Amino acid sequence: MERMIHIVFQEADVAALTKSFELDGTLLGPILLIRDDYAAGPIKDLTEEEGKTNRRLWWKTILE
Repeated sequence: MERMIHIVFQEADVAALTKSFELDGTLLGPILLIRDDYAAGPIKDLTEEEGKTNRRLWWKTILE
């Protein structure tokens, strides 16, 4: 059986998913919490160092 990988964007979702594992063991799998909101800002080349740097600089500018 293949394991699921769960991607969530809020801390509360981690707790909810963890509870769901008790109800249905077939849902078991690692939970990846992403704290960034990719709906806004630059997302080009996030697997490259330049893309990551551009994203950090954008957030820094927005949060100042």
